Amino acid sequence: FSKKNSWRVCGVDCMIIWRTNQSLSDGLYSEMLESIESNHENKEEFFTTFYDKNNLDVFNNLVPFYGEIISNMMTDLGLEHISRYQYTVWMQMSNSSTTSHKPHAHFTGLESISWVHFANVPSQKCFYFKDSNSNKTYPDQNTGDFIAWPSWAIHGVDQVKQSNFDRIICAGNIVLKEYDFNNLRLLSELNEEKT
Repeated sequence: FSKKNSWRVCGVDCMIIWRTNQSLSDGLYSEMLESIESNHENKEEFFTTFYDKNNLDVFNNLVPFYGEIISNMMTDLGLEHISRYQYTVWMQMSNSSTTSHKPHAHFTGLESISWVHFANVPSQKCFYFKDSNSNKTYPDQNTGDFIAWPSWAIHGVDQVKQSNFDRIICAGNIVLKEYDFNNLRLLSELNEEKT
């Protein structure tokens, strides 16, 4: 029996379950920049709205923008017609003066799919997946790219090296509230219906 690392055999694309490229409109991107500039208080830390996203007006426009992309993804993955789901959206900004985003995963037991939209990124690949041997692999990540992966995958962000460049992304998770296929009906704890 010869031990092969299948992660290396198929490459980083093993983690990516769906991808597309779609740029934000100039107006929506400007709204994001204004929101980041007015809310980023600790300039040494990367900026995130993960804990405070509901208080920012920009999400009134970001949520429907990402809703359409996520619906397209769920259709392509065969889940749109057999599930009910909810998704989250937050935005982050980092640069050469801020901290980076250390390795983490989004899975708490409810999340199925995680995603990131690279709204404005440098040529340096900052986003990576990390395996159990601490090897980092970097997927393609150009401005406008949207990628999705299983929520349990460990990932992180290297510090931006290019000075005077703000790396801006939106990210989120998808939770299946209900999955109904072939007489198998599963309801998550988040489902409001009682059965």
